[in-house]
Amino acid sequence: MRLQSAIFDMDGTLLDSMPTWRELGPTFLKEAGITATPEQDRMLHTLADCDVIPYLREVCGLPPEQSSRFKSVGLFIHKSTHQAGKAYSSGSSSS
Repeated sequence: MRLQSAIFDMDGTLLDSMPTWRELGPTFLKEAGITATPEQDRMLHTLADCDVIPYLREVCGLPPEQSSRFKSVGLFIHKSTHQAGKAYSSGSSSS
């Protein structure tokens, strides 16, 4: 029987975007002139993606304009990872 298709989780398997995601919060805080406390830094490394922006704004004091930029960069990373997956699967399906 010939394999016709396959589904797999590429991010974390073939591509690892986590280091990029982990550094976004601290980077945006630094750009806003805010230094995260060690506890805030630990929290930023454990939060789910959807919880990072509210945490940065409410706990760390990230201004709204920086929050908007953070969202844009996050969407870019997500889109890039998705496109890389599509390119990989297109290339592998032609064999």
